[in-house]
Amino acid sequence: MAEEKLKLIKTFESYDRKFERDGVRYQDYSEYIVEQAMIRAGYVVVAKDSYYFNGIACVLQPGAGRPPDLDFIAKLPGGDYVGVQVKNRLDYPKPNEINIFIELCRVLHLKPLLVTRQAHPMTFDVVKRLKGWVVIFKQSLLKPGFPREAFDAIRQQVGIPIAVYRWPPDYLIKALIEAAKAIAKL
Repeated sequence: MAEEKLKLIKTFESYDRKFERDGVRYQDYSEYIVEQAMIRAGYVVVAKDSYYFNGIACVLQPGAGRPPDLDFIAKLPGGDYVGVQVKNRLDYPKPNEINIFIELCRVLHLKPLLVTRQAHPMTFDVVKRLKGWVVIFKQSLLKPGFPREAFDAIRQQVGIPIAVYRWPPDYLIKALIEAAKAIAKL
């Protein structure tokens, strides 16, 4: 039984997360789902994979390679701009990743919007203090094509909360609408 569970976990961990649609590449399929949910929630996505906004660059890596960036920069229905980071992991986003996200938003004068499967309770406080919001989606989002038998077994036998969506789920769209309203009040 343990070997079967290990095999299922390996299937889950090795599943290709990258996605491309209409020439746009996403590092994780969840970014595509979140982008589509933001659009349906009335957000206007103004940049993707960016560390530059409104004439300001925030380069947090002095050496070679691409510096850390925000997954999206979006304009909320109320007019505010947010830096959006999507984290589709089973564990909490690492503190260093949250620090980089916060620093990018601070330097670029953006309100932070973290969209994640789960977050440490302190992350909620930190992001809210910076006039931002955390949206939770509770399930690890996988792109279509994941084997159905493995999907069912992972959920039932291993207990990993996974979901496969072709379109953004209503609960995510509603949560992003609520986030925009909450950010406007902060």
